[in-house]
Amino acid sequence: MRTDVFVLHPTIAFIGRVMFTLIFFLSGITHFTDLKQYVALMPSAIPFRTFWVMASEGAIAVPDLVTYVPVDFEKESLADELARAGFDAREPAFFSWLGVTPYLRLGSVMATLRYVAAATRTGGGVVFDYAIAPRLLPPRRRAAFDALARRVSAAGEPWQTFFEPSSLVQDLRAMGFGRVVDFGPEELNARYFAGRADCLRLGGSARLMSASP
Repeated sequence: MRTDVFVLHPTIAFIGRVMFTLIFFLSGITHFTDLKQYVALMPSAIPFRTFWVMASEGAIAVPDLVTYVPVDFEKESLADELARAGFDAREPAFFSWLGVTPYLRLGSVMATLRYVAAATRTGGGVVFDYAIAPRLLPPRRRAAFDALARRVSAAGEPWQTFFEPSSLVQDLRAMGFGRVVDFGPEELNARYFAGRADCLRLGGSARLMSASP
């Protein structure tokens, strides 16, 4: 975790589907044992159901400082559900929201980001990934996008929301985020994958956004 991109604060909220490994990793680090971590998850997601079956049977030990909060982003308020779980929006918090936004409607995505902007005014921020509008993709990437979009749609989880990067940056600033940084595949490859012996590279239509007060 690069501290120049991701900042740890007293509260870490992982909003996503499969963040369990990272949560347990942080839970085992003595420097972070005073952190209060809340995880908001889509209750319909298969990994969420699988996890709770394993936890209820004792196959997975849930750290005491981790609170799991099931949220249907399309029907429920993230603010309300986190508040019911004891989350204090007045305290600095960092939100990690990965692998979710393309599957939600635009209104749900923007409502969540507005809440995060309000909840991080005293410190913290958010990092989330998003899908670029297909019309902005070059032909080869557009063809790959269309093929994958058909597959996820056939699986019952169609992509619904896409963004134009510069417009999204403007929207985030209008919500109150003072520092907004957008990372595309080129920037991420240069930063994290340069010089790899296996030549692993990022591609596709996904981008990463970092926003903080």
